[in-house]
Amino acid sequence: MKIFKDTRGSADMYNDTAYFGWQTKPKALIGIGQGYKEAANQLVDYVLQSNNEGIRERFIFPIMFNYRNSIELVLKAIYMRACGKLCKGDHNLLSIWSYIETDVIDGMFGNEEIVEGMNEERSYPFRPDISKIPTQKIKDMLKELQGASRSEAERQVNPRGDEKADVWRYAISPDGELYFSKGHYLHYPTLKSEMNRLYDLLDYLYYEVDAFLSVGVIYL
Repeated sequence: MKIFKDTRGSADMYNDTAYFGWQTKPKALIGIGQGYKEAANQLVDYVLQSNNEGIRERFIFPIMFNYRNSIELVLKAIYMRACGKLCKGDHNLLSIWSYIETDVIDGMFGNEEIVEGMNEERSYPFRPDISKIPTQKIKDMLKELQGASRSEAERQVNPRGDEKADVWRYAISPDGELYFSKGHYLHYPTLKSEMNRLYDLLDYLYYEVDAFLSVGVIYL
C-alpha cells in the first residue's frame, strides 16, 4: 500500500488531493508558514470546543510547534524576498531577526541610495515607512516565544531555550533532560491571539518588502 498516492488525472479524487511543488522560493516559505499557523488555529479552536482535559494537555505541543514554525518561516521568507537567499541563524528566531534588522530594515529600507535607485525605475515613488514597523515589540515577542515560558529552575538544568526549535518537538533535550520539569499553565485564547498578532506584524513587513522590490530584486 502506498503512502504517497499520485492522483494526477483523476477527476474523482481532485477534491481530496493536495497540489504542491509549483511555488517560488519566497512564496513556498510564506505558503507553508500560513499553513502551520492556520493548522495551529484550527487545533486551538478544536481544543476550546472540547471538554476533554487530555486533549488540552496533549495538543499544546503540536500547537506550539506549529505556531513557532510559522513564525520562523515568515521571518525566513522576509529575508529570502529581500536578499534572494536563506538567512543565516539556523532556527534561532532572534538571530534571524537580527539579520533582518541589519540587512533589510536598516540596510535596504534605511539606505537612501537604494531607495532612490529603486524609485528611479518606478513611475511613482515608494518610500517604506520604517516607523510603522514596531521592531522592539517584534523582538520582545520573539524573545518570549523562544524562551518557551521555561522557569528559572528549568533554565538552570538546561540553559538553552528553543534556539534549535526542539522544545516543542521533543520535550526532551539531546542531553536527555526534560525541557519542562515543572507544571505550567497556558491560556489557549491568549496564545492564539498573540501568535496571530506576531505573525501579522511580520506578514506586514514581508509585503512591504515585496512592494518595495516589485520593479526588481536587490541582492545585498
